[in-house]
Amino acid sequence: MNTTSPGTSSNKWRHVRSRVAALVCAAVMTFGTIATAPSATAASTSNPCDFAVFIGVRGTGAPAGSASAHGGRVWTSGGMGDQLSVLAGKIGSELYPTYFSSLNYPASATNYSGSVATGSATLINELNYLSTLCGGYGPAVVIAGHSQGAHVISDALGAAQWPNGPTLTAQAKA
Repeated sequence: MNTTSPGTSSNKWRHVRSRVAALVCAAVMTFGTIATAPSATAASTSNPCDFAVFIGVRGTGAPAGSASAHGGRVWTSGGMGDQLSVLAGKIGSELYPTYFSSLNYPASATNYSGSVATGSATLINELNYLSTLCGGYGPAVVIAGHSQGAHVISDALGAAQWPNGPTLTAQAKA
């Protein structure tokens, strides 16, 4: 039973970690040089277990991607939106070899809450899949979201509990 209530130390640290991660991503996008997006086709031919995995979650109305993978949960080409493509390009060109994908979800303004719920469930299922894909705890995962995509990530990582929806396994959380 979780007896943690809002405002407790555990929740404060979760909030601080979220803010730090957002600031790091913003700093990379602001102060880093603009780079082109990585070649998604090259990443999609590689095993995600050999690299870190970057999952971009586009904002409302950003174009969908193509070349679905992992049971249709992600795309390996496009689907990140302009903002996240810049960040992915920076990571891909300067930090370390990475398997790039984007989350396949509606990113719709028409049914915003349904879109977020669908995206959160899809992201949870993808993270659970990745945690078992490579044995151990799976690859290192970087998740970045813009606008509605950030809402999807926040809900998937525990800010909201979707009734009858999937939950992150202990292995995926680790």
